[in-house]
Amino acid sequence: MTKNIFAKSVGKAIPVIEAFVSGGLTLATFVPMAKRLQRYLFTLPIADVEFYKQSHEDDIIDIDLSDIIDDDFEE
Repeated sequence: MTKNIFAKSVGKAIPVIEAFVSGGLTLATFVPMAKRLQRYLFTLPIADVEFYKQSHEDDIIDIDLSDIIDDDFEE
């Protein structure tokens, strides 16, 4: 009877232990690679704010709202 109860409890514990081991291995392998990718992407010019300021300077349009708003318009 005791061996049977022990075997059932160990049988239920093994998947839980395997889940922690698998999660730990995944974390240990993905974190360094994610940080490496982050450092690489940070070096690209598209990650720089100045890149967007220079490339989109011509796209900025100044609008004078006084031309749009009609002073005689009343609701």
